[in-house]
Amino acid sequence: MSQGYAYTLNMWPSILTASLLTLLGAYSLRRRRVPGALPFAVGCLFAGLWALGSAPELAAVDPATKAFWVKFQAVWQLPATTAVTCFVLDYTRPGRWLTRRNVALLAIPSLLILLSVVTDDLHHLFWRGFRFDGVVIPVRGPVNWIGVALGYGLGLLNLIVLGWVFARSPQYRWPVVIILSGQIGA
Repeated sequence: MSQGYAYTLNMWPSILTASLLTLLGAYSLRRRRVPGALPFAVGCLFAGLWALGSAPELAAVDPATKAFWVKFQAVWQLPATTAVTCFVLDYTRPGRWLTRRNVALLAIPSLLILLSVVTDDLHHLFWRGFRFDGVVIPVRGPVNWIGVALGYGLGLLNLIVLGWVFARSPQYRWPVVIILSGQIGA
């Protein structure tokens, strides 16, 4: 990996996002006994690493360095989405939907995707390669598309669960609107 980086203003939103996620995660970690706080803190950690990885990608000059940071970000995408799903399940029905078995079932795809990203140079099932046109354009492989489908599936599950809470619990409507705004905005 080359060390060729050039300062750009475009990296500041990523740095600010990672900083905000770090603060939210630390705040949540201090209140880990509240339902959903621990999965939220873990989700903030993974999403913060994902956001932090985009800053050096934007600053990198060498295409190989940019590709490295794209790979770094890919490692954290599905675990961040999975942790947010765990947060939603624990927040909406504490102790009922987020059981150890369900956490294990949710974690298995993230671990398999992580293994696929780390070993991609051997089989090229996650990425077929990269194109460079000022930015890195990954050419997705079949495992990458499975990861994208899993991410969208977990997002859809979050929307369904939060919609269910919105419809059944009037006192939780504003928190649900805030959570949904964060999910859609991200």
